[in-house]
Amino acid sequence: MSLLTAYWRFRAEEVRAIADEMKSTKTKLILAGVAEDYVQIAKLFENGTLKLQTSPPLQNYAMIYEGRNSIVPLHTENRN
Repeated sequence: MSLLTAYWRFRAEEVRAIADEMKSTKTKLILAGVAEDYVQIAKLFENGTLKLQTSPPLQNYAMIYEGRNSIVPLHTENRN
């Protein structure tokens, strides 16, 4: 298991733990959906569909979703 896969699976477990503490059924369902999305992200990294890429010289990190050739920034810098 790669570090990225482990990270997203860990995040899913964190969200599930938070959901367990919630009283609202609606909130629990929303958080369960978020956890499942994190598991899906982990699976995309696992099968190589999603890759982490840096773009020199700024070293901005982005997730590359190869199925759609789209880039999703993970963070942005404030350039004021």
